[in-house]
Amino acid sequence: MFAGIYVALQILPLPREPLDIETFVRTVSKGASMLLLVWFAMRLSDRLCEHWAKLAQNTKTKLDDQAIPILRRTMKVFLVLLGGSLFLQNMGYSVGSILAGLGLGGMALALASKDTLANLFGAIVIFWDRPFEVGDWVDVDGLEGTIEEVGLRTTRIRTFANSLITLPNSKLTTTAVNNWSRMKKRRIKMTIGVTYDTGPEKMKAAVDAIRGIIKNREDIHQDFYLVNFDGFGASSLDIFIYCFTKTTVWAEFLETKEAFMLEIMTELHKLGLSFAFPTQTIHVESMPRGGKEV
Repeated sequence: MFAGIYVALQILPLPREPLDIETFVRTVSKGASMLLLVWFAMRLSDRLCEHWAKLAQNTKTKLDDQAIPILRRTMKVFLVLLGGSLFLQNMGYSVGSILAGLGLGGMALALASKDTLANLFGAIVIFWDRPFEVGDWVDVDGLEGTIEEVGLRTTRIRTFANSLITLPNSKLTTTAVNNWSRMKKRRIKMTIGVTYDTGPEKMKAAVDAIRGIIKNREDIHQDFYLVNFDGFGASSLDIFIYCFTKTTVWAEFLETKEAFMLEIMTELHKLGLSFAFPTQTIHVESMPRGGKEV
């Protein structure tokens, strides 16, 4: 339509007085053409981002899944600023002087929006260092959940209670982030106590039995584990157990740990040992003379 108007303006004789209709229509047509060009570029960027998002689903890393939404917003902001500048330029305004005025005001704006700039640089640091990806299970300063979205200003974490926590990116660059999804193996650490009537031979047999359980389990790493008689507790003889499961999935880890502990109970019962619980024994050496029994 605008191409037809432009051709018509070149052919039709339009009056220039008392109003220069040709110049007016040509200026409006150029400005509208710039707006249409920006609209087309924004629609094209949306389609490109949708295509890239489909390609990103087939990659191993999730970094591209995080980057595409930010890239989409950045392209739109850039196109709007570029289109506005071209529109003003075609309408006869001096874009250079406007930009110079914005530059002076930008310094004051930057000082007033230092937190926003800190969050923006925080987003850059997150994408550069990649401490986490979308879908990772993280613990940030006591806030635990999965990463749902990483933006230019904030990062959203979906907690296990299904609430949504929004954190500024600047905080994520200055706070320790515990990424549980990056575990290569998961730890089992426990201390079990048997009663004090357990003899040295049975204690050694119990330690050897637990070591044998670990050696025979395929779901527990064999490269490193510890099982030792660790100490004399207040009401128990303590056995320290330290090992790692091959799975890092929480549900599978709980199943592995449950089966492991049940095997320990079975072996200790076979040895005739009993688990200790807090007890207290009071010894009375003698009753005072003239005392009455209670």
